[in-house]
Amino acid sequence: KGYPSELDMFVARAVFEYLCLENLKDANTFFQACLKEIDSRMVSQCEEKGESVDDVEDKRTPLINFVDFLLQTVERDALPLFDMLCSKYKPSIRRDPSFENYLIRIAKVYFGRSPPKGMLEELMGMLAF
Repeated sequence: KGYPSELDMFVARAVFEYLCLENLKDANTFFQACLKEIDSRMVSQCEEKGESVDDVEDKRTPLINFVDFLLQTVERDALPLFDMLCSKYKPSIRRDPSFENYLIRIAKVYFGRSPPKGMLEELMGMLAF
């Protein structure tokens, strides 16, 4: 259960889970199904308010846009683009503290990036001769 305003977070979390399990195909399938539902809801809301429904994609949340771009980036094996997306969408990513851990795992799985060292590991590394 959650608030309607958190729908994008539920979608993102599920997509991140699929990606962490190295299941890009189902991540894309799930996301596309969610986009249809989200866009359908947006159209209904726009019609109720008497607003134009032409640009439904423009009304998606930043987090949904991030997930969309993330899936495309993973398919292209583009680490610099991944870094840029994470930086640009940082406020949306920070809405859920667990998202950062998912993205660290996704960077490791799809781009071969080593996870960042913890503070204790860094300190031990500096003290080692």
